[in-house]
Amino acid sequence: MTTSKINCVIIGDKSVGKTTALMVYSQKEFPKNDIPMTCEKIDVDVSNDKTEAILSLFDYSGKEHLNELDSNDLNVDVFLIMFSTVDRDSFENIKTKWFQEIRKKDLQTPIVLIGTKIDLRNDPNYLQDHEIEPITKEEGTKLAKELGAIDYQEISSLSLENIDNLFRSSISSGLKRKIANSKKENCLIL
Repeated sequence: MTTSKINCVIIGDKSVGKTTALMVYSQKEFPKNDIPMTCEKIDVDVSNDKTEAILSLFDYSGKEHLNELDSNDLNVDVFLIMFSTVDRDSFENIKTKWFQEIRKKDLQTPIVLIGTKIDLRNDPNYLQDHEIEPITKEEGTKLAKELGAIDYQEISSLSLENIDNLFRSSISSGLKRKIANSKKENCLIL
């Protein structure tokens, strides 16, 4: 079995849970200590009986990093754009900032849209204390369709809810892109 390397770039506003999601996925538990503001890159072995792959996760924690991003240099296979389901500004920035930035640089790489912190969205005390109108699953799904994202996922790093599904979806999307690109490279048009 050949090992594939899948490059996955994670972007979104600060404090939406990007770094925490990466750490939870790689460590299989919520961090007990302080969480760094960014982790830059994590490689995770995702081999199983069907797939042997290394998922390289690149954490771009702010716009200054995205300006430096050249998806061709990284050979990005899939973008993950994250927003917090309890932060409407981060949700609005998906459309007005992050999606536009990606498409200026890369028109073809698949995008997975992710709503984070669903544990807080489901906590009535948190919502009342912070006077928050959370982003619903329906709103996230609608935005994903509007932007042409290949998937919409919702996660909680604290409870580990849907973390594995998110990265399985990312791996699948990345592998499909690699296969499609290899077929294009091996195609001869006469």
